[in-house]
Amino acid sequence: MFLFKREKKEYNNWKNKRVVVFGDSIVAGQKLVREETPYRDIVYAKLASYRLGADKFDNFAETGTGQFKGQHNLDNHTGWVHDFGGVIRHYHKDISIADVGLIAYGNNDWKQLTADGNTHSLMDVEEKLRENINLIKKYNPYIDLIGVLETMAFRNHKSAWYLKGPNGFDYSQMLNSYISVFNEMDVPIFDLRDYNIGNSIEDYVDDRDHFTEIKHRDIAIQFEKFIRGGKKSFYSKYYRVIKIIDVKNEINSSNIVDIEKGIYDYNKKKDLIEIIKFDKNENIKKSENNVKFINIYEQAEISRRHDLILEYQFELKRKNKVVKKNGKYVFLQNLDCSWNKVPEIDFFDSWLRKYVSTKDEVYVLKEKKMSKIDIVNFNFKNIFINN
Repeated sequence: MFLFKREKKEYNNWKNKRVVVFGDSIVAGQKLVREETPYRDIVYAKLASYRLGADKFDNFAETGTGQFKGQHNLDNHTGWVHDFGGVIRHYHKDISIADVGLIAYGNNDWKQLTADGNTHSLMDVEEKLRENINLIKKYNPYIDLIGVLETMAFRNHKSAWYLKGPNGFDYSQMLNSYISVFNEMDVPIFDLRDYNIGNSIEDYVDDRDHFTEIKHRDIAIQFEKFIRGGKKSFYSKYYRVIKIIDVKNEINSSNIVDIEKGIYDYNKKKDLIEIIKFDKNENIKKSENNVKFINIYEQAEISRRHDLILEYQFELKRKNKVVKKNGKYVFLQNLDCSWNKVPEIDFFDSWLRKYVSTKDEVYVLKEKKMSKIDIVNFNFKNIFINN
């Protein structure tokens, strides 16, 4: 008789694989409009599983769960605790035969106390997450785990990045704790900030942290790319990403070499420098040395087309322009061929909020002066006034 040893594998597709998901209301989808489609059928994890050819998908996510606190009405109803550890223990048989596991907890550990009403520290969060990952591996040493960072969080239409919760730490600190443990435990991270998703409140169905149905579709598409790309994003090969907002389009083909010399010190650790430009008609040549030019109108065209296709699930002809500029206004086309007229300064502000993230190092270049900014609640409109 021959015995076959099962070995841990990392999959770049999920054909015939069993997938399990751990998480809270964000990946459970409770805040989505239900209508005719059950909300759990349209969350990004299930859509991505279909796209990757998974054979079986189990979503163990529930509203209000985290490392510490379960949803007590469910706890009382079912007789077991719906925190991360409780979920693992309850579904251990399903976990033992799974091939892939997604860990997709949002911000409940930041905004909630423990089940007994006590506080917990960042060290407690890290230790509990570490314990739970080890518990999964105890039931299934061969499972391919992936950590999902579902950023950001908003409160009262403002970023909650630096907002302290009842446990004494802010959201950014909790997220960094998650990252630290995932890295320590060798769990690949799917970070939505690498895909310009979740940076703007427009991506959410509420003023808090739950994505719209369109964004769930978008996340599924990007997640598929992440998996098929070996669990790496475009930005993962760089030490950090530096984004320079070239307000007055001061960088051009004739002075690019001098500009590169001025910022080249940043490149010592394999940094990527993105120069964001605002001249619709400028066609600047590409540069080397990890310097990339981003024309806001070209990127807006790509982004708008992508959003229309996601929303209406209808292919657009390439020749049809969906973003146009006329004087101080920008026109954004809808699928019915109508146009939204937006002041250029509002267009710039909205686009920058989506494109820059808390993961980036952001500078403003204006009148040959480079200023580093903290993008959280930053008023981008101010840098274009009197421009």
